Amino acid sequence: MRKGPLRLLIILSSLVLLTISCGKVTQEVAEKTDKDVKTFDLLFKVDAIRPTDPRLNPKIVLHKDEQYLSLLNEFELNKSLNLVVVVQGIKENEGLTNLSWGKVELKEAKPPKEAPKEPTSSELLEGLRETVSTDNPIAETSTDNEEVLQEEDEKEKEPSYTQVAYNQHKLKITASNYNDAFLKLLPVTEENEIKKYQVDVKAIKIRYDYDAYVIKVFSGKNKYRLYSFTKQTAEDNQSYTIGTLSLYQTFVNTLFLTSLKDNDYMLENVVSPSYEMFNRLYPPEFFESLEAYQLPKNTVKKFKERVPEFDFSKDVLVDEFVTIMEIMLTTSKADAKRYIDEHKKLPLSKVSKRFIKSRIDAFILPEDEAAQSESTTTENVSNDD
Repeated sequence: MRKGPLRLLIILSSLVLLTISCGKVTQEVAEKTDKDVKTFDLLFKVDAIRPTDPRLNPKIVLHKDEQYLSLLNEFELNKSLNLVVVVQGIKENEGLTNLSWGKVELKEAKPPKEAPKEPTSSELLEGLRETVSTDNPIAETSTDNEEVLQEEDEKEKEPSYTQVAYNQHKLKITASNYNDAFLKLLPVTEENEIKKYQVDVKAIKIRYDYDAYVIKVFSGKNKYRLYSFTKQTAEDNQSYTIGTLSLYQTFVNTLFLTSLKDNDYMLENVVSPSYEMFNRLYPPEFFESLEAYQLPKNTVKKFKERVPEFDFSKDVLVDEFVTIMEIMLTTSKADAKRYIDEHKKLPLSKVSKRFIKSRIDAFILPEDEAAQSESTTTENVSNDD
């Protein structure tokens, strides 16, 4: 009778140990799988501008000046600035997936209050001298100059900022990790007598298994920077350092991402033009010819910080530039040039129109590129024979 309960206890203990052992094996396999996933790191910077920047001073520049209007596209570092970064992967025919997310909240720190100091003996003596020489105009001028210098010193003092970084779960972070991008305001530098403010961004452990990638940086739905790159670029770089995201790169990406969305995220060049193709048709020289370029408005009704969407399809320039590319690829170069000449909605100068038409003439179409590649291969085979 005693052996029955004892045997039952031994069986139950064995089952518990077996369950724990299996659980441990499953956990180790999961950890091993995570470690086996190939990833890469992203490093880049984003510019910001203070409202005290002399290039924004109406006494120095005209408010209709192109440089002034261009600076309005910059992130403004005033009393505060909240900046968000999202790295997304693009899957063919599927759309966008968040891979890394980060946010930094910058707030101007209040200067510490200085406790009143007891005057030293020399300061007391100086005060007596000023009292004695109240009728001396030279002494008054000297005091006035000292006050002016003091005011100038106070104006030149740069504000300091408190900064707190968060991940997608609204938890404070101090470094980048898997799914977490880390943003940090760098120390102020000076370039050509202009103070330069930059936010450094690091996003590590980005997965390789996506067809393309896009970076979205924003402080609101209409103040943003965009950047995209290919799967090949990611695979060629274990650590991809981009540099500073520019307004020109953002301009090209407004066209590329609009076209990509219109074509249901197909990445075939004949159907859906690549970023590189838009870059060839509308190079930096053309962008510089655009008068007072302003970021197109994002017409998404509900802009979500967690999963940001951008829609530029209602912007005239974006719509027209994408249309010109589509006509060139699907119809002919001649029709694309005729569209530029005849379409009244295209708000471009004659110089800009001539520039685009020259780029169309020089553009190597996907089918021409394929034919050239095939011809080169045939020549190589013939030479080998």
